[in-house]
Parts: sequence; structure tokens; C-alpha cells
Amino acid sequence: MSKPAPKLHKEEEPFIPYVELEDFDPILQERSQSYSKRMGFLPNCNKLYAHRPQIAAPLWDLNSAIMRDSSSTLPQSLKRRIATRLGKLNNSTYCVSHHCGILQHEEGEDKMKDEGWSMSDEDVHSLLVDKEGGQDEFEKACFDFADAMTLDPTSIPEEIYERVKNLLSPAQIVELAAVVGFWKLYNTIHSGLKIPLEAHLLEFSGWINAE
Repeated sequence: MSKPAPKLHKEEEPFIPYVELEDFDPILQERSQSYSKRMGFLPNCNKLYAHRPQIAAPLWDLNSAIMRDSSSTLPQSLKRRIATRLGKLNNSTYCVSHHCGILQHEEGEDKMKDEGWSMSDEDVHSLLVDKEGGQDEFEKACFDFADAMTLDPTSIPEEIYERVKNLLSPAQIVELAAVVGFWKLYNTIHSGLKIPLEAHLLEFSGWINAE
């Protein structure tokens, strides 16, 4: 299984202008430096969020708290894989491309990036299209809960609730629900704002169409 052909072939212009980094509000400067160090670049979404610094700052802090805080009760790799799968369920080309770029980035390849999981095309394809996700019973329960909550949080089967309750701690369940809810929010905002995918990530845009 090879990587799907790119859906996008050039970086588009945003439908509203970016905020230039030098014009970022002071409350975003340190956070933006952390983003750039962690990812190796400043994402286009941040340059649009910067129009509303009072919204951007807590959103970025929430992202960090949910996905990579030292207090996390769920593995970072699990949360990244779940977020990737949910991006496809939520039809977010921007987010799926970003996640896949991180998952397929070679671990330790770039000192500017603090995430890289060296996943193969086959593993990413399986993550995006297989109905049963996860590498063990714990992960399967997490993926089943995340899928069900994303599709309809009011009708998650009791069988899934029972497995999650038996396999996860209360803190892990709350964190898992926060991962799902946060990416529903981010996927929706990023798609609604038509955020252009960065040129160096265009090669990953085809994953949204994986079947």
C-alpha cells in the first residue's frame, strides 16, 4: 500500500490575510516560538488565529494540555493516532495532512521537531480505514469510544462504555473525551476557515481520500 496521490498540489492563498509573525500580539509571541520549535515551522492556522489573540492563546494552551502535557494519562502516540483518524471522520484535509506528516516523520530525524513516529504507508492506511483500530484491547476501547463519540456523542453503545470503564481510569476517560472534543473543534474551525495546507505537507493531502 503506497501513499495516496496528493489531493492538493500547491499551497493556496488564504481567503483572509495572515497576520505576520512580527505583528503577533505579545501574548502569542512565546507560544508561537514554542509551536515553531516543536513543529519546525509556524503553521498557517496560527497565522489566522492570531487575528484573535484572546481566543488563540487559550486554544493553543488547551491543545498542549490535552495532547502533550506532562500530566497526561494517555500515551502521546495513542492520542496522535486517534486525532488522525478523527480528522478523517471529520473530513479535515488540513488536520489529517498535518497528523500524517507527524506520524510518518522519522523519529529523531529533525532536532527541530519533538514528534516523529516513523509510521509506514501501510500502518497509516490501516489507521485511517480499518473499522477496528488499536494495537491491544486498551487501544481498541479508546478507538471505539473516539469513533462513536465523533459520529454521535449521544448514542455511544453501552458495550463501549463498559469496556472503557473496565480498561481505563476515570482520568483517562476524561482525557480521551477531551481529545475527541478538542479535535472536533479544531477540525471544524480549520475546515471552516479554509486554511491552506503548507507546501511541504501537500504530499500528505491524499490521505483524506484513503479507502
